[in-house]
Amino acid sequence: MEVATTEPGAQVSRSLVDKRRIRVRGGRGGDGVVKYIKHAKHIMVGPGWPSGGAGGQGGSVFAEITTRPVDTILGHLKGVMQADPGEHGWKNRANGASGAHKVLTLPRGCVIWRLRTEEPPAEMSAPPVAIEREWLSEEALVEEQMREMAQQQQQDDDDDEGREMAVDEPGFSWHGNYEKELIADMNDVGERILLARGGRGGRGNTSMNPHDAEKGEPGESVFIELELKSIADAGLVGFPNAGKSTLLGAISRSCPKIAPYPFTTLAPHIGRVEYADGQTISVADLPGLVEGASINIGLGHEFLRHIERTMVLVYVVDMAHSPLPPLQTFEALRREVAAYSRQVVEKVSCVVANKCDIRPDDTLPKVDEFWKEGERILLARGGRGGRGNTSMNPHDAEKGEPGESVFIELELKSIADAGLVGFPNAGKSTLLGAISRSCPKIAPYPFTTLAPHIGRVEYADGQTISVADLPGLVEGASINIGLGHEFLRHIERTMVLVYVVDMAHSPLPPLQTFEALRREVAAYSRQVVEKVSCVVANKCDIRPDDTLPKVDEFWKEMQAYYPGVPVIALSARLGQGVRTLVKRLRRQVAEAQSREAKALESYTSRAAGVSEQYDRQEEFRKEWRAIEQRYGA
Repeated sequence: MEVATTEPGAQVSRSLVDKRRIRVRGGRGGDGVVKYIKHAKHIMVGPGWPSGGAGGQGGSVFAEITTRPVDTILGHLKGVMQADPGEHGWKNRANGASGAHKVLTLPRGCVIWRLRTEEPPAEMSAPPVAIEREWLSEEALVEEQMREMAQQQQQDDDDDEGREMAVDEPGFSWHGNYEKELIADMNDVGERILLARGGRGGRGNTSMNPHDAEKGEPGESVFIELELKSIADAGLVGFPNAGKSTLLGAISRSCPKIAPYPFTTLAPHIGRVEYADGQTISVADLPGLVEGASINIGLGHEFLRHIERTMVLVYVVDMAHSPLPPLQTFEALRREVAAYSRQVVEKVSCVVANKCDIRPDDTLPKVDEFWKEGERILLARGGRGGRGNTSMNPHDAEKGEPGESVFIELELKSIADAGLVGFPNAGKSTLLGAISRSCPKIAPYPFTTLAPHIGRVEYADGQTISVADLPGLVEGASINIGLGHEFLRHIERTMVLVYVVDMAHSPLPPLQTFEALRREVAAYSRQVVEKVSCVVANKCDIRPDDTLPKVDEFWKEMQAYYPGVPVIALSARLGQGVRTLVKRLRRQVAEAQSREAKALESYTSRAAGVSEQYDRQEEFRKEWRAIEQRYGA
C-alpha cells in the first residue's frame, strides 16, 4: 500500500483493522434427483424402480483461533465468506457429496457479535419445494437433469463472482447501528465455533413419492461483527503531531505514514520490536487525541477505544512544539483517558519526552524540569465549579462544590542502608560524624538523638551508602516502654545493623551489652534480628589500659558464640579504626542486597510452584466432575 508522504516513493505499512463486519453463509444443500431403474420388458410398463439419491449437505462456516499476529488478519477478510454447496444426488441411490466447510481464522482475544438485521428474504426461509415430474422416457429424464445441474452450477458461479458485494439483504448498511448479540469471546488457540450451518440436502425419489424429489435447503446467512479486545502490548498515546509515527518507525520495522500535519494517523499501525533473545513485543501507533475526546468530540471515542486494547500506555509528549508545558500536556492526556475509563488510566505507563533534538538549548532544560516534577498521584480531588446564568436559569447561578478532605499518613519503607543500634550515649552520633559529612547533635547526656539522622559514606569509585544514627534503645523497648516501638521501627527499615557497644562506660560486660541489644530487637521482630550485622567496640581511647583487654576478651567471646558477626574496635572521637569500619560496611551492604535478591527469587519460584499445584488440582477437579456426570454419581 503506497501513500504520498514527505519522502517521495516511501513505502507505508497497512493500517490495522480492529473491527470488521462481514456476512457468513452456509452452503446450499444439494438437490435430490428423480432416477429410475428400468423394468424388464416382460414384467411391467412405466419408468422403472425409483433410484434417485439425496443431495449432499451444504458446507458450514466456522471460526477458529490461530496464532497469527493480529495485524495480518481482519484487514484481509472479504465482505462475504460462503461455504461450498452440496452435490446433487445421483442414480442408483447414490447421495451427493457434502460441501466443503470454510474456516474463518481469527487471532486470540477476538469477540464475535451477531448483528440483528431485518428478516431474511422469503426464499431463504421457504420450506423445501418438491420437484414434480411427469412420466418421461429415460433419455428425456437425463437431458432434463443435466440441464438443471447446469443451471444450478451457473447460479453458484454467479454467487462466487458477487462475494465482494456484501449487501444482499434489503435495507442493510455496513455502517448502521444494529442490536448486537454476543456469539463468542474466543481466547484459546484451536478453539472453534459454528457461525453459519449449511443447508440440508434434498431427498431423492427413493425417500418420498417415486416421481418427486426435493430441492436442497439454503444455508444460514448471518451478519457478524468481529472486534479485537487487544491490538498490541503497548500503545503510543499523544496529541496530534507529537511524533508517535516517527517513534514507531524508529523502534520497529513498521513504516507508518509520516507527514508534518496533524491527524496523519487515522487508524492504528502495529510495529514489532525484536530483541536479541528472540522475544518480540507489539507496539501500536494510535490516532492522536484532542481536547474533549472523552465526550466524543470528533472521533474521540473511536480513537480512545484503541487505547483500551493495549496493556501498556506510552505517553508521547512533544517538547518542542507543544503550546503547554510538558507536565500540563501529560496531565491533559491522562485527564482525557481517565474521563473515558478509570480502568484504562490505571494501566502500567511511561512517558516519552520526544523531539529533544529541536532547539536543544530550549528543550533540554524543559526535560530536566519535567523529570524533576516526579510522579504525581491524586490525593484529594477539587470541587466542581458552579454553573453561571448562561448554563441554567438566566437569573440563577450555582455555588462551587467543596473539594475532598482527606487525612493521610506518610511513611518511609526504607531510610538507610545501615543503621547504628545501641543504648543511649554509646557514641553513635559521634561515629556517624566520623564516617560521613553529617553533623548530628552530640552531647554528654542520653537521648540526644530522638529521630534518625542520615549520613552518606562516599568511596573513591563514586559509590555511596547511607548510614542512619538511630535513637538509643532502653531495656523493655520491645514491650514499648517509653518510645520503644517508635525507635525500633527505624531499625526495621535498614539493611545492615551496626551494634555499637560502649567499652568505657557501660555497666555490663561487652558481650552482655550486645546480647541485651539483640534480645530487644529479636523480641520486636525475628526477621530484623537475622539481618546482616557487625559490632563496633567504641570508645577504646578512654582508659586504654582497661578497655583494650576488654576488647580482646570480647573478640574471643564473639568468635566462640557468634562466629559470623565481626567485631571492629575503634575510637569515633579520634577517628581510629574508622577506615576498617567503612570497608566492612561496603561488603556487608553488598551481602544484604544479595540476600534480598535471593529471597525474592526464592519467593517467585515458590509462588510459581503453588500456581502449578493449583492448576493440577483444578484439572483433577474437572476430570472428577466429568466422571460424576458420565456415571451419574
